[in-house]
Amino acid sequence: MPRPSALARPISVVWLAILAGAPTAARAEPAVLWLDADPPPADVRVQVERTTGPVSHVPGSAMAWPSRLPGPDEESALRSLRESLDDCRGRWSGFDVERGVLWQLEEALGRVAWLGGDEDRARVREALVLQGSALFWAFAPDRAQQAEAATPFLFAYGEARWNGPWVDALALDPDRAWTRSDFPDQTSYEAFLQVRSQVQALPAATLRAPDLPPGTGLVVDGRPAGDPTAVVVAPGHHRVQVVRGGEIAGPGLISLAPGEDRTLAGALSPADLDRARACLLANQPRRMPDPVKAAAKAWREAAGGDPVWLAAWGGHGAPALLPLEGEDPWIPLAWPEEVLLLLEARAGGGMISSDAFREPELRDRPVLAGGGGISAEIAWRSLLLRVEADSLSGAGSITYGTREEGTDARASTWVRLAAAPGIYLLPPRPRGWPWHVALPVGILTPAHMGFGIESGVGVPVGSRSWIRPTLDVWFGTAREGFRGSSAIAVVLRVGYAAKP
Repeated sequence: MPRPSALARPISVVWLAILAGAPTAARAEPAVLWLDADPPPADVRVQVERTTGPVSHVPGSAMAWPSRLPGPDEESALRSLRESLDDCRGRWSGFDVERGVLWQLEEALGRVAWLGGDEDRARVREALVLQGSALFWAFAPDRAQQAEAATPFLFAYGEARWNGPWVDALALDPDRAWTRSDFPDQTSYEAFLQVRSQVQALPAATLRAPDLPPGTGLVVDGRPAGDPTAVVVAPGHHRVQVVRGGEIAGPGLISLAPGEDRTLAGALSPADLDRARACLLANQPRRMPDPVKAAAKAWREAAGGDPVWLAAWGGHGAPALLPLEGEDPWIPLAWPEEVLLLLEARAGGGMISSDAFREPELRDRPVLAGGGGISAEIAWRSLLLRVEADSLSGAGSITYGTREEGTDARASTWVRLAAAPGIYLLPPRPRGWPWHVALPVGILTPAHMGFGIESGVGVPVGSRSWIRPTLDVWFGTAREGFRGSSAIAVVLRVGYAAKP
């Protein structure tokens, strides 16, 4: 008997806790989804948590059943069924109401994809009994099998046709001792007994879920199913779910034919996980199979605001760890090219102290200065070389002339041109936080040659760009013949660095 397809909907936290034997709290910590069959050894997990902080480690098999926390949708569906059932019972004694009851209950039953236990199961059973009685009375028994309007409500097996709602009621409670009080009238009850005697002779169906992840269970029509590798059920419609630790996943409302042997498959196959693992270890997350991407996205959405990572371990070395964040989380963990080019524009300010200032009152005291600059950087692994051009403007001026010339030519804007070899303590990976230390060597025009030290940390603003504050301390000595002897500059700059 075909029924409207229903999506899996969450149910109340209370009955899920009873079925799963687990707490019902929402996820309270981030999660690492391992593409390996099982999470790696403890020392590898500890290594991962140095980056992620405390996390739950989820095996790849769990991704095949992306779960979600219960919500109000199914409670609303069950409430709607109760209201429809009460309304149909109130109208039952009216004239020519059977077809209206038939369709009203069909719509309400089609919304119920999950059963929370005995009370919900009883409500669905009562609705099916009344719907079957409406089908029985809406079409004369000798015409129901031929009536086109009755076809959606019939259960077919070979050439035989039976009252579909009553077949579903028998599938829901196959061991129930049915009585006259379950039915609205004696005639319906007697017709039901005839259907039962015929349907009970049909071969049973078998439901299998052999690849459920650890800690999960299969629930059929609100009852824990025991061994999920072979669950024998009566033919008809069943509401099936996978329950794990207060969360739900699964197919929802399914139909099983007599003798059918159906295996429930998760969203992912072992081959999907193996390929995704290989892609992540090869730093090619964009090539992961689409089902893995969809399952990871569903897990991230179910986690709310909690961070989620994909991870894979090759059996040695550090694991590959991909944060699932942003609109496009499938950014490589590192750029495949060996040599990396970064361009940066920056601005900032600080102070400069020099005895070469023209103004006597400014000599040997800090003078505030500010300006902008640009740099180009080449990085290879942890090594880097920067070429920088920065300007500083302040209240004072430094003369161009030498002691001998005695010229009054001067400048109040000074340009530093420098080459800065250095190292990355944290490399510039996509969406990473690169931290570098470099030693700039060059000239502060017009008069001072020198060297310094700078350090900066990039704050990611995209997969290939950063806002990078840099603290720079520079020491210079006057060139031969120029006035003064030294200059010291301390500058904090903020730049925008990007990989072209």
